Amino acid sequence: FGADGPEEDIFRRTDLSRLLARFHKDKYPLNALDTVALVTENVTIIRGRASEGYPFLEDVPLKMTVISIASKEPIVEDHDGSKHYTHVGRREMVVRIRVMLQAVAESKCDAVVLTAFGCGSNHPMEQVATIFKEEIRKISSEMPFILFAVPDGQAEEVFKR
Repeated sequence: FGADGPEEDIFRRTDLSRLLARFHKDKYPLNALDTVALVTENVTIIRGRASEGYPFLEDVPLKMTVISIASKEPIVEDHDGSKHYTHVGRREMVVRIRVMLQAVAESKCDAVVLTAFGCGSNHPMEQVATIFKEEIRKISSEMPFILFAVPDGQAEEVFKR
């Protein structure tokens, strides 16, 4: 996913940069060291898809809330050609996903679209999906409708389970 991932696409197609401009002189609150979520309300989609050249939209949809959290380079071990979290690596990802889901619950949104968080930066997709499933179950009564937006067939299948 990387620089052409869903998170970057949201930034390019919305007015999120305008809303985050307040951090131009101050320290931007997200980094790979601190586990913190940034909740930005009243974000508007203003441009179309990349495949269409990011045209400005004629009909502007309703405003949305964007919840951002930095991914961290995964701590993984290689087993027979497949990557798996170390105990510490898995624990770090659990904490990041918990913070994200708590921000979702507190946002009082009716629905949320999540990405395959971290999978574009070498996180083990199966384990990320499992962590999401486990953590959503723990606070399911507080969660809105959740949809995972994942770009390729393999990731889609993993997150459907």
